[in-house]
Amino acid sequence: MTIMQQTVLRLVSFFSVFVLSLSLSACGNAISAEERADYEKIGEAVKASGLNGDSQKEFEQKFAAARNNEEVSAVAFEAAEKLEIMASQLKAFQPQSEKGTIMHGHFLRGSSKGAALMRRFAEADGNDTQALKEIEAELETANQEIEQGLVLFIEMTARNILQTATDQNGK
Repeated sequence: MTIMQQTVLRLVSFFSVFVLSLSLSACGNAISAEERADYEKIGEAVKASGLNGDSQKEFEQKFAAARNNEEVSAVAFEAAEKLEIMASQLKAFQPQSEKGTIMHGHFLRGSSKGAALMRRFAEADGNDTQALKEIEAELETANQEIEQGLVLFIEMTARNILQTATDQNGK
């Protein structure tokens, strides 16, 4: 598997982790109603894209099965379409909380940039290593945006679970 394909898989895997973590964030009461609504809306955008807990495995299999540059491009186009759906869904709402706004921004920038780069990757000449390296470097920036949003989400989830456990033990 090429480095570019591995970078694409990292991007997809971030959203897989996010979707799997959504159920954990739903329990407890340590976050405000506004934060909860924001996280749920962001989760809906991720789910609407079709990226889920199995996405990384699915894309790994598709890349492994690709026999030529055209088939690799088709997989990249599919990833771009999923990220475009997510970006469109994210653009459709305004977060109500400060943390929701920050996380929303990271995911919106990451998914928008990731989608554009996936399209560039799909359209690139598979033998143009310089162009592919440039796309890969830019894709790393999109991955970092998404990582930052995911870290914020994980922090919120951990805080929520810890507060809930504390509340239950104190009662």
